[in-house]
Amino acid sequence: MSTMVVELYEALKDAGASDEKAKAAAVAMANFDSRFNHIDATLAQLDKKLEGEMAKVGLEIAKLDKKIEGEMAKVGLEIAKLDKKIEGEIGKLDTRLSVVEAEIRLTRWFTGVILGGMIALVLKAFWPH
Repeated sequence: MSTMVVELYEALKDAGASDEKAKAAAVAMANFDSRFNHIDATLAQLDKKLEGEMAKVGLEIAKLDKKIEGEMAKVGLEIAKLDKKIEGEIGKLDTRLSVVEAEIRLTRWFTGVILGGMIALVLKAFWPH
């Protein structure tokens, strides 16, 4: 029996418990003490295992972070390529739009000349000289 159990045995004896009851209570207390010590040891082992697993998880997270950073860099490069391609297409569209605008201006000018000629012919036909 441990010191605490001996103290319990003696306290029970001093309180007037029979020898058998005092020993039974002291043995029961020793069993509980043993169980608690076993539980403490098991919890300590689990704590160590958990720390190890947490360290592994931390390493895996770090690996994933690096992998994600690499993938993000690739995505950034692809976006930059697409930006350049889009800028080139916008430049082509601007050029084509400039041509269309010039053709519209020319068409307006020709329309104005033709309309003026038609008005002159109508006035000449119906207006006496």
